[in-house]
Amino acid sequence: MNPPSNSGPVPLVGVVIPCFNQGGFAGESVASLHAQTYPAWRAVLLDDASTDGHSPAQCRALASARVEVVCLDANQGRASIRNTGVRKLGAVDYVLMLDCDDKLSPTYLELLVQALERDPAAGVAYGTLHEFGTVDGRAAQGTWPNREWCPELMYLDNAIPGPGAMFRMAALNQ
Repeated sequence: MNPPSNSGPVPLVGVVIPCFNQGGFAGESVASLHAQTYPAWRAVLLDDASTDGHSPAQCRALASARVEVVCLDANQGRASIRNTGVRKLGAVDYVLMLDCDDKLSPTYLELLVQALERDPAAGVAYGTLHEFGTVDGRAAQGTWPNREWCPELMYLDNAIPGPGAMFRMAALNQ
């Protein structure tokens, strides 16, 4: 990746990956991080007290210099586990929320960082989610969001996908 046009330091992206009983998918999710073209990232993978007997060990096996693994004793739930992950990241410029059953295309971080660097007033950037795998035994298909951005619709319906959304840390702190 080319450094931002201001030739300053490359912004650091922190990635929060919550996991509850889906440790079997976490390896693909973490592998998609390691395949990123954007070099400056670190992640925290949090097992939210999984009860399936496998997920904590599957998560621990993914620990590396760039991926911290935290296995919790008590379930915190979706919102709280994400907040715990953000706190664990410490000083980062951007935070990407990534579910452990999601994968990123290789340029995902690069494109979102570029979008946020181009517009310092923006607090969030996101891409399009492409479904894969199966749902109820049928091949998943489709994308989300499936319409153009419209700020007024945010009052009626969430048009920003939670997993895969990148937030400016300063916006989260506000």
